[in-house]
Amino acid sequence: MRYLAFTLLLLVAQAAAGSRLSHLTIYSRAHYRFTVYLDGERRNLQPSDSVRVLNLTREFYHLRIEFEDSTLKAIDKKSLQMTDATGRSVDALYELRRNKKGEMVLSFIAQTVWPVWIDPTRPEPKPFPGSIEAAVQQRKANKQKQEAAAAPQSLPATPEKICKDSTLTDADYREALSAISASADEDGRMTTARQIIASNCITVNELTGILHLLYTDERKIDLAAAAYTRVVNKGLFFKVKQELKSDASFEKLMKALPK
Repeated sequence: MRYLAFTLLLLVAQAAAGSRLSHLTIYSRAHYRFTVYLDGERRNLQPSDSVRVLNLTREFYHLRIEFEDSTLKAIDKKSLQMTDATGRSVDALYELRRNKKGEMVLSFIAQTVWPVWIDPTRPEPKPFPGSIEAAVQQRKANKQKQEAAAAPQSLPATPEKICKDSTLTDADYREALSAISASADEDGRMTTARQIIASNCITVNELTGILHLLYTDERKIDLAAAAYTRVVNKGLFFKVKQELKSDASFEKLMKALPK
């Protein structure tokens, strides 16, 4: 009897391991083109500034990233984990960026758990709810709506008495960053960020985190000014300055704030 129970447990464990699937997305918002290798296998035929790898079955991979620009040093990560701390498979999002030394590094952005198999032959695969692929599909839908009707120039104001506390939990905030980061172009990021902020009150720290995902001061100023009425702790709004490249940009932002 004990032997039968052990056998059944072993079969269940093997089935669970066999059904493990993970997805990986790596992008460069500075548009550096690169090639991804997992365990020595090339995963994109042509260098690109955004690479998505589907249906991974292993828990760990040897990751190597080679840049089209030969002056950039390749990134070699011997153990890329494709599960979370509890062993659940993930749909992970990473960004390639320069560190303070000017070196290219791989930075973790966000992840969702328990992704399902995606048919790579389908041009528009049905995304698993909550996955990064779902965020990409949602962004496309938002962009189509924006093209059909002109987007509002400013976010609708929320009475101060409503925005006493942030309505974004830590998990919601991570999902928001993931959804915004899923777009490689700034127009898509602006559209998604506007939609998120229009429906939620946020803190200054949350706003600066969102602004960090935009590329230009012009877009950061537009979004920060539009989001001002949604900020719950306006007394700390000066912190937004750290996301702008110059004092002139911050002065421009302050002049653009609603009175």
